[in-house]
This record gives sequence, C-alpha cells and structure tokens, in this order.
Amino acid sequence: MSIKDIGDGWLNFLMTKFFNKDLPIERKRAVEERFNICIDCDNLKMFKTKYSSAKLRFCGVCKCSFPGMIFSKGKKCPVGKWGPMNSEYKS
Repeated sequence: MSIKDIGDGWLNFLMTKFFNKDLPIERKRAVEERFNICIDCDNLKMFKTKYSSAKLRFCGVCKCSFPGMIFSKGKKCPVGKWGPMNSEYKS
C-alpha cells in the first residue's frame, strides 16, 4: 500500500464522518462491503493504548489501520477477500 492509498483512505473516511460528504454510490457500496468482510475477518486485530481507552483496529496481515484502509480506492485485501475499487470483488 502506498502513501497515496493511505492518504486517500483516511481523507475519504474523515470527509464522510466529520464533514458529512457523501461518497459516490458505487464507492459507498464498496466501502460497506469491505467493512462487512473485515469486521468478520480473523485477521482484524484490536489493541488499546496505555494512554487512551480507545480501541484501535488494524489488519494483522498488512498492518493497515481500520477503517481507513477500506476507504482507499487502490487498496486490496492482502488475503484476497476484496480488491481495488472498480474491480471485481472476491467475497
């Protein structure tokens, strides 16, 4: 995953969550599908920092942070459960 993919993912996440920006419908569906796949995946890990009660999630395989990774157009699942947006998904 490139720096561009990381920036794209987090920018889109922040724009939808904090600035009420809507994603195009196809992208929104892809994000929802990715979310549902990741949330049930055994590779999604969670940890708590000693400085906060917040629980942070990340992929145990590629180490990308969740949910930022599901908002990136170019990101693909490291175990092949979903691909880059605008490509066919392996659900």
